[in-house]
Amino acid sequence: MGLVDATIRTVIVSGAAVLLASTWSIPAALFIVEGRRVLLQRLAEAFTGVPTVLIGLLLYLLLCGRCPLSWTRLLYTPAAISIGEAILVTPVYIAFLARGLQSVYRHVFELGVALGADTCAARLLALRESLPSLASALIASWSRAAGELGVALLVGGNIAGYTRTLSTSITLFVEMGDYARAALYGAVLASLLAGMGVAAWLVEHLASRS
Repeated sequence: MGLVDATIRTVIVSGAAVLLASTWSIPAALFIVEGRRVLLQRLAEAFTGVPTVLIGLLLYLLLCGRCPLSWTRLLYTPAAISIGEAILVTPVYIAFLARGLQSVYRHVFELGVALGADTCAARLLALRESLPSLASALIASWSRAAGELGVALLVGGNIAGYTRTLSTSITLFVEMGDYARAALYGAVLASLLAGMGVAAWLVEHLASRS
């Protein structure tokens, strides 16, 4: 049950993180592409390398006892992990999406506006035509969240049956010297990442045929 529980929690927590990050990452990517704000795009690309432990530490210092946000009681909960991972994947999400939108989105958006469509309608049409780029950004962000360790350990606490994910389980088993179970959990995590990659390929394939 430990493996199944950790797998389900990894999928749910990481999925929630990506959905949360979508609320600000998609508008930010559109802001960059529509305004040709290259500097902001380069900054997003630079911050894709931020260590997960740094994000975890900063969030911990906000949520721990007698800290500014301690009243939320989010520390050592799955929600805290999702919030931390959402912050972590934001640069990845923006960088991947902005780069993917550079050609198709800009062309369709500008064409729609030139033909008389309002900004909102042109934006929706361009996003629909850029579905493969959006799928790639989602998969890259989810993979970054699912495989991270620092945030899950620092603000999740690796509590069995509550906040333990595949990545924190692997760390625990390695520390215990149980390398066989660590390898098993690692194989499951790798399979999840591969599955998401196949899913992204299918989306791109179907989009190209439509």
